[in-house]
Formats: sequence, C-alpha cells, structure tokens
Amino acid sequence: MMWMILFWISLLLMVHSYIIYPVLLNRLARGKKLETVELTEHELPDIAVVLSVYNGERLLNQKIKSIFDSAYPSQKIHAFVGSDGSDDRTDELLKQLSAVYPNLHVFTYNRQGKIATINSLHQEVVQANLSGSVTIMTDLSAMFEPLCFLHLVKALYAKEVALAGAYITKGIHRADGISFQEKTYYEGELNTKYNEGVLWGVSMGAFGACYAIRTSDVQPVPSGFLVDDFFMTMSVLQEEKKAVYSKNAVVFMDIPNESSVEFKRKVRIAAGNFQNFFYFLPVLYQFSALSFAYWSHKVIRWLGPFFILAALAGSYKLFAHHLIYQLAFITQCILLTTPLLNYLLEKVKIHLKLLKFVAHFYLMNLGILTGFFKFTKGIKTNVWTPTQR
Repeated sequence: MMWMILFWISLLLMVHSYIIYPVLLNRLARGKKLETVELTEHELPDIAVVLSVYNGERLLNQKIKSIFDSAYPSQKIHAFVGSDGSDDRTDELLKQLSAVYPNLHVFTYNRQGKIATINSLHQEVVQANLSGSVTIMTDLSAMFEPLCFLHLVKALYAKEVALAGAYITKGIHRADGISFQEKTYYEGELNTKYNEGVLWGVSMGAFGACYAIRTSDVQPVPSGFLVDDFFMTMSVLQEEKKAVYSKNAVVFMDIPNESSVEFKRKVRIAAGNFQNFFYFLPVLYQFSALSFAYWSHKVIRWLGPFFILAALAGSYKLFAHHLIYQLAFITQCILLTTPLLNYLLEKVKIHLKLLKFVAHFYLMNLGILTGFFKFTKGIKTNVWTPTQR
C-alpha cells in the first residue's frame, strides 16, 4: 500500500506541476491583461540600472549602448556598473564608456562574485538618492528593446506592485544542441509567470536577465547565496506586495546550445534554489495564492528528481501486482536512457525533437539532483564564471 501511494502521489505531483498547473493558469487568465499605469514624462522616476560584470569585454559596448539608447528620458537613466575583478579589457572599456555617457557610474572590486557586487552597487544607488528611484537588475548578455524601461515602470506603478519582470526573447534555435528545448522552456515559463502575475500578483521568480524593483524594496542578498533573482522576488512577495511580468518590456538574449555548459549552470541554480527553499520555508505553510503558486510552480519541480526516483521504486516494488506497474517500470527505464540515446544519435547528425525534449527533461532533473547534493555538502563559494552567450 505504501509503495502504491508513493508511486501515484509522485506521478500526480509531477503531472500537476508540468501540465495541469500551466493549463489551469491559461484558462483562468483568459481575457485578462496586466494592469499598467500611464505616466507623463514628469512623473517618470529615475531608474538605476545595476550590472555586475566579470570579463565582459566582448559584449560591454553593446550592453551599455542598449541601456542609454532607450526611449526612456535620458536624464533619468543612471547605470551603476561594477567590474568584479575583471582581468581582461573590461575596466579599460568602462573608463572609456564613462567619458561618453555621463550617467554611467563605474566601480571596480576585487573578485567577490555577482551577489556581493550587486549588494555593493545597491548601496551606491541608495547613496545617490535618485528621485523616486526604481532599480533595474540586469545581466551582461541581455540587450534592451528601446521601450523596455518605460513598460517596466508602467507595470511597476500599478497598485501594490513592487517588482516587474521583463519578457525575455530568445534568439534563433539550432537543430543540434539544446537551444530548441531551452527556447520552448523559457517561453512556457514566461507565459506561466505572466499568468501568475495577472491572476494573483505572485509571479514565481524574476529572470535575472532583467527585472525592475522599487529601490526601497531591494533587500541585500544573504552572503553565500547563489541565486539573487528568486530571493529578491520572494522577499517582495513575503511582504504581501506584488510581482508581475510585462510582455511589452522586451529583452533580447541568445539561447544556450551546449548541454554541458547549461548543465553546470543548472547545477549552480539548483543549489541556489535549495538555499531559497529553506530560507522561505514558512511560505509553504500558508493558505494563500502565493503558497499554491510556490508549491505548484517551483517546489514540486525542485523535488522532481526525488519524485522520479520514487515513482521508479514504486513501480519496481509493485511490478508483480499489476500490468500497469510493469508498463510504468519498463517505460521509466527506457526514458531514463534517453539522454544517452540522444547523445549517440547527435554524434551521427540525427536530431529527433521529441527525443530531445525527453532527454533534456531528464538531464535537467539530473542537474537539480546534483545541485541538491552540492547544497547538502555546503556551498564553498558563490563566485562563478558567467556562461558565454
């Protein structure tokens, strides 16, 4: 009986998180739109774009240009860029760019990691005492569409909203690698987060590539944490303020295509997610839309590898009891081999989309499991080299 309960609960929870929950949100949010506020140029607040850079010479000119080429009033855009111990031409380029853009404020630090750098930059933003300040967190590889800042602010000024995420548009996918799977995943995630914001104001985690938050609501990320964007989002939501997504605030990014590189990133993010899981544990015990969204969208997926293993163990233990468990066990064993099978087929230039999706799902769950063990061993450092895109 115990194995039967374990099998069915594990299976149903995974189906709920990946299928039922997104479909439910689509249905509930049908016909609803994100509330925004129209502001005159005089009413628009100053914005502080916060960017931590490590060895960013390849994209730095393009990134800074995309900040200041905005349709937002130029005198109200302030960029706070911190070079985190860069040993390429980043510092030199920033010095040159600061001569071109008067509102570009450059800071250099010894290598300390992204989290410590954005915490330091936030203190600089506070000390600058900008008028009605809004902070826009961003990554080097994210390029802004000219109206992005304006749409973020319009969403942020709606009632009780403290954080607004941008709509990340991924580049062209390729037949080889994981870019097609990643693009599909991101689009699904953005749609789910948008619906969560429209319905309840509880979008489950901003993408660090670009989101706006009222400067007064920015919380220092705890030392040693690996994932700052989810921490910032949950800090806002825990205060009963809203987090939303704006589909009109567009940001362009390339798609990762190398599975080995993306796997390492997923491991790091997973380890950071478990840090957030225990930090925000009390949220799980609430009876609220926030708790429901947190369980459905995040926690079940973070625990997904354990549900996969539990379903496998349950079907194995019940193998002799019914045909359904025999089929379930055999099917799961086959599915678990898909990453290896996909790898071998790619070597001979055979690309099967359905196989790629299944393989990607199991590979990323392996990344979550690896991240969990990294978390249990203790995070030795939160300094890492950003993924090249």
